[in-house]
Amino acid sequence: MLENLSEILRQCYEHAEECARQAKAVQNKKLRTDYLRLEERWLKLARSYELGQRVKLFINETARRKNDLKKIEWQPIYTAPFHRDLELAVPYGGELQILDFPCRRVPGGWVNVATKARTSISPTYWRQWPDPRSSAS
Repeated sequence: MLENLSEILRQCYEHAEECARQAKAVQNKKLRTDYLRLEERWLKLARSYELGQRVKLFINETARRKNDLKKIEWQPIYTAPFHRDLELAVPYGGELQILDFPCRRVPGGWVNVATKARTSISPTYWRQWPDPRSSAS
């Protein structure tokens, strides 16, 4: 796929160069303007493909990191540190349910990091919250 994309990009840039050459070679002002517009469109198309490629690489890397985080083992709740963003699991219906928001252990319980409100949850396991950017020192 990447080889094919590289070929597509190469062709887009070649077409853009050819349009630029044609624009320089013609005397007709309208035709020159048309060639320059075509050059711009070929360059936009190439940038669009490049952006798509970067987005795909970003998504793949994000998925890989998420899978790596899933490999982190759950720790018993009594070992949870204070004042750090944590991912919590609570028993519900005979299974562990993972909360989709970070919580922090504070004296006397837990708070939702986003809302700063105390929660009435009774978690059984914890692990580091997957998004390290949300953690405060």
